[in-house]
Amino acid sequence: MAGQRVLVDTGPLVALMNKRDRHHQRFVEYLKFFQGQLVTTWPVLTEVTHHVPVSKAVEIIALVRDGALEVIDLGNAGARCNPVSELAPDGTQPALCPFLGFFFPGQDHDPSEIIA
Repeated sequence: MAGQRVLVDTGPLVALMNKRDRHHQRFVEYLKFFQGQLVTTWPVLTEVTHHVPVSKAVEIIALVRDGALEVIDLGNAGARCNPVSELAPDGTQPALCPFLGFFFPGQDHDPSEIIA
């Protein structure tokens, strides 16, 4: 959905850069439907660059340069988010951090679904 911002951790970014990763195709399919902004942090990018070859690290940084991946500084904003356990006691529902405006897709959701 337009305007949706999804916080992306290391795993999906590594999977995106590695066609042999078991989650590669799943994340690629998600991106086909996604029309918002992917967001990550510098610590995540640092970790990604340690898990992929240099050529793929250059590609991930190019995504930042080209605006496909936004890098933010969370500062202490994460402290204002509810723990996942408060939002989803069974751990199956997506977590929401309204302060940051990020939606965290759950594993059992269709990628084209709006998660609110």
